Amino acid sequence: KYNKLNYSFKDKVLDLFVKSRKTLVRVFFSFALIILILISPFPSYMGSKLIVNEKIERSEAVVALTGPGEGTYYNFGYQKRYLHLKELSGKDITRKIYLISSVKKFLSETSIVKSLLINNGINAENITILESDAHNSAGLISIVGNELRKNNFKKIIFLTSPYHSKRSELIWNKKFPEIQVIQFQEDNFSYTSKWFMPFSEMKIIFYEYLSIIYNYIKGNI
Repeated sequence: KYNKLNYSFKDKVLDLFVKSRKTLVRVFFSFALIILILISPFPSYMGSKLIVNEKIERSEAVVALTGPGEGTYYNFGYQKRYLHLKELSGKDITRKIYLISSVKKFLSETSIVKSLLINNGINAENITILESDAHNSAGLISIVGNELRKNNFKKIIFLTSPYHSKRSELIWNKKFPEIQVIQFQEDNFSYTSKWFMPFSEMKIIFYEYLSIIYNYIKGNI
């Protein structure tokens, strides 16, 4: 009887060990798989699906949006918008420029960009800053779109952060389908697959996909 109980106890311990080992193996391989995915080119591939970059054409206006699609604040996305606007102005693609931002700080990003453009020789009368209390892309695009509609503009170039371009494209198509919106990043922009993407960049990509789902639920896309 003692041996039977003793063996029964040993069997239970052995079973518990086997089950625990299987659980640990599953956890280990699951963790390893997650790490492999994160350091692999998969995040950069998913990020590439968020980027819209089209060939620029002569348009009635350029709209530059600062704020969405950057990693942290303080960010310097408005400097990129300025450089792109300067580039487009040099190509005589358009004359009218609209600036709008979701960011409220001690110094307005749109005012800084306007000052830089004027300093670069662009006529101040051709630059319009659109005031807004909106803190999301749908709200900002609605304000810009209504202004464009009021002026009967049908074709524009839209400047925003690369990973924000897909979400903004979907919102434009939903809210203002009559306006042709050309998404422009930069002439030498191209997607390259890369390992070990920075976590800050992965966070932007994840946030953009969640935002697309959220805007779909809200009826903005």
